Amino acid sequence: MTTSIITGPTASGKSAFALEKCTQDSTFEIINADSLQQYRGLDIGTAKPSREEQARVPHHVLDTHNPDQQATVQDWLLAVQKAESAIHARGHHALIVGGSIFYLKAYLFGLWDAPPTDPDFRAACAPQSTEELFAKLGPTTIHPHDRYRIIRALEIMRHGPIIPHIKKDSRVPLLILDCQDTARIQERTRSMLDKGLIEEVLKLKPYWQSRPLQSVGYKETINYLQGIKPVSRSLAPGTQGLIDEIVLATRQLAKKQRTFLKNLAATYPF
Repeated sequence: MTTSIITGPTASGKSAFALEKCTQDSTFEIINADSLQQYRGLDIGTAKPSREEQARVPHHVLDTHNPDQQATVQDWLLAVQKAESAIHARGHHALIVGGSIFYLKAYLFGLWDAPPTDPDFRAACAPQSTEELFAKLGPTTIHPHDRYRIIRALEIMRHGPIIPHIKKDSRVPLLILDCQDTARIQERTRSMLDKGLIEEVLKLKPYWQSRPLQSVGYKETINYLQGIKPVSRSLAPGTQGLIDEIVLATRQLAKKQRTFLKNLAATYPF
């Protein structure tokens, strides 16, 4: 029995493609590779498979954490390993589907043995601006406004170089989907609002400060509900302004993912 991967930038149609394939061939089961779909209650904003879709095709590694819990890549890898074993034991094929790049990279090439978080170091970083912290990194691919990853990188640097402690054979069948269509993203975003994205975010209000709720779609909706507007541009009135903000953030995320996947495609042993 085998394991294959379907990935691609956000809003590229990965889930629909995988669901259709698995519907046509019942020997396939889906393993989630979207980091946000691990969180309970984050359904509409993550385009999580519906209950009807999950009833049609077995899905694994969904709804494993509450929004205020930290879902680590190691947690995900262990859950995937368990799901793979069970799927293969049934004589079925595993299909890993999602666009969380760090997760897929860890699955394909190994998990890096990084040091644990250091509360004292993080407390010392708190008074410093993101710009000051970023200046300490030197050459990096981390975005200069991504405070979480900047602090984590500095934390790791204090312990010296790290090496992978789990290595895998990366020759896993891999399909990369892409669809550079703004109209598709707009339609997807409007559909999320029609399905109740605002109401979902209101139910998640106790978790608004948690990291999962700072992701694309949720962050913009929280800002909309709080009346927070971007400084550098004006918004259309009503929910159209929210749609425009989510579309913009989605396009920016897809661009980052597309760059990584392009590099992966150039070097991956297909």
